[in-house]
Order: sequence, then C-alpha cells, then structure tokens
Amino acid sequence: MEISSGFLPTGSLLDALIHVSIEVASMEKLPFVQIRNVSTLIRRVKLLSSLFEEIQEEDNSLPPSSILCLTELFSVIRRVKLLIQGCKDGSSLWGLMQVELISNQFYMLVKEMGKALDVLPLSLLKVTVDIREQVELLHKQAKRVELFIDPQDLQRREELLQENAVTALSNLSIFDNRILIMAAGAVNNIMEVLESEQTMAARENAAAAIFSLSILDDCKVTIGACPRVIPALVGLLREGTPIGKKDAATALFNLAVYNPNKVSIVFSGAVPLLQGCSEGLEETKKSRVLMPLLIDLLRFGSAKGKENSITLLLGLRKEEGELVARRLLANPRSIPSLQSLTADGSLRARRKADALLRLLNKCCSQSHNSI
Repeated sequence: MEISSGFLPTGSLLDALIHVSIEVASMEKLPFVQIRNVSTLIRRVKLLSSLFEEIQEEDNSLPPSSILCLTELFSVIRRVKLLIQGCKDGSSLWGLMQVELISNQFYMLVKEMGKALDVLPLSLLKVTVDIREQVELLHKQAKRVELFIDPQDLQRREELLQENAVTALSNLSIFDNRILIMAAGAVNNIMEVLESEQTMAARENAAAAIFSLSILDDCKVTIGACPRVIPALVGLLREGTPIGKKDAATALFNLAVYNPNKVSIVFSGAVPLLQGCSEGLEETKKSRVLMPLLIDLLRFGSAKGKENSITLLLGLRKEEGELVARRLLANPRSIPSLQSLTADGSLRARRKADALLRLLNKCCSQSHNSI
C-alpha cells in the first residue's frame, strides 16, 4: 500500500480503524444513562467497520480525500469509544446531572462523522453496492441528525433528585431543624413524593421524614391539615415494602396523637390494613423475650412508654388468652408493676392496668376451680 503524506500509512490507518471499531462494537453492556444515544452510535460504527474491512480487502491505492476522511473518522470513533466508556464507568448520578451536556457530545460526534463522510469519494472506492448504500444512508442521517435528550434519563434524574432530597430532609429533621423545614413549606413537596409513582425508596424516605417532623405537636396539626398526606401514608401502608409500611405506620401513629387526625386516618382506610398485619402479630405472639421487655418498660419506662406497654400487653392477653396470662403470672415482676401503674399511671394507663389485673385474676380463679 502507498504511504499518505502527513498521515498514518494507509494500511496502519485501516488496521487502527478496524481495531477501534471492533472495540466500540463489542461494548455490549449499555450504560445506565444515554442508552439510545449509545446504541445508535454503536450501530453507526458497526456499519463503518464493514466499510473499512472491504477497503482493506481490496488493497488498492486510495484517493487523498479518502485518506482525509478515514483519518477524521478514526479521530471521531476514538472519541466515541471514550465517551461511551465514560458513561459506563462514571457515576449514574453524575451522568444524569450532566445529561444535556453528554447528549450534546453524542450529537456533535455524529455531526463530525457526517462532515468526515462529506469528503469520502464512494464512487471511486471498490465496495459492494450494499455497503455503498448503507454508508450513503448513514451520511444523510448524520447530516440531518438532531440533538436527542432521552426523556427517560430526565425522569430518572427527577426521581433520583427527589429521593436524595427527601432523604436529606429526613436526616435533617432532628431537633430545631424540624421547625426550619416546616417553616420552609416542605410538607407539600414531601407529600408529592409520597403519593407519586416514583421509586419506592423515595416514598419510604418521604414517610420517614413525615414521621420525624410529626414528633412536634405543632407539626402534627400542620401535617394533618394537609388533606393528601394521611391518604398517601395509608397508600404506602397498603402497597409498600415492609420498611415502607413500618415508616407509614409510625408516621400515622404520631399523627394520631392529635385527636382531629384520627378521623382522617380512619376514613382513609388505615384500620383494616393495621388489623391485617397478621404476620407481625404472629411473630409478636411467638416472641419469648417480648414479655420481659414489656414488663421492664412498665417498671422503668416513660409515662408514654408505660402506656404503650400496657396497651400491647392487654391486646396480647385478649388475643392469646391463657398463654399470655401464664407468661405474665410466671414473671414475679409483672403483678407489682401493674399494681404500681394502677396507682401512679395516667388515667388511660390506670384503666388498662386495672383491666389486665382483672383478667389475670380471672385466669387464676379458673385455674384454681379446675384443680
């Protein structure tokens, strides 16, 4: 083959073109972003690779304009390889944040490919009719190509940004930050994520943020006044993952402390869903460590903790009957703790402790009579 002045030897140039084209064509695993731009450009390079192979097989002298075209195409295809590799190896978040810029880089490479083909004298090259027609079509398409920004990439970016933003709000919603977040009007935005069809992780983080914000009494009122928050939490309770359901349930529990919110929670259908948590109830029944923990909570917990403990103990006693009663009676600390609660607990806790003591007394009487 002849040597082209100022350029790589023709043989070396064709070898390099075929090699880099094969490298691009072998990139089978597409990146998370720019899927359409990447796959389209790979198809174009594959087509050009067939052209390079046919030119190499002919082993004839090439017109100077062909050498110029091939040299430019070599530069373009090398940059195609680097751009695709960058999309594959880079951070998905960064790729989504830069989606417009990267899409423009793909667009410019296709335009440069079209400009390089402007000087390719196809009529002077001994290639098959099929290859000639395909290259001509590629040339026309490259000349009229338009910038393409994938709507799916934009949607993924929106979802990812929402997920990260609501996660940050959830992490920041501690102590005085809750007041700042509420003052910034974040509830409506968090609610939009919660009721959207975005990723489940984003919805779970939104529920966790509402749970954290609703710890403050004033926030319970403000959040409950937003008519779409409670139905959205109930929706997550219905269809979420175990983590999502837990976040939704704890948020609803917090909101229910403010009495007017209870009506909305009931009307939104939370009660049947909570009653249907049979798996959790079964695990609670089977637990051997739960009873001592609840009794310790009766002895040493806060007023609210003691009330929650007696509520669960009473519910388990009514659900499981004699089994729970025997476990309570077998623990020497249970009766003194319940008696102490009837004297020193809140009104609600006193009533429930008294009811549980009566049930335990009834169980003892039945056992004695059976003997």
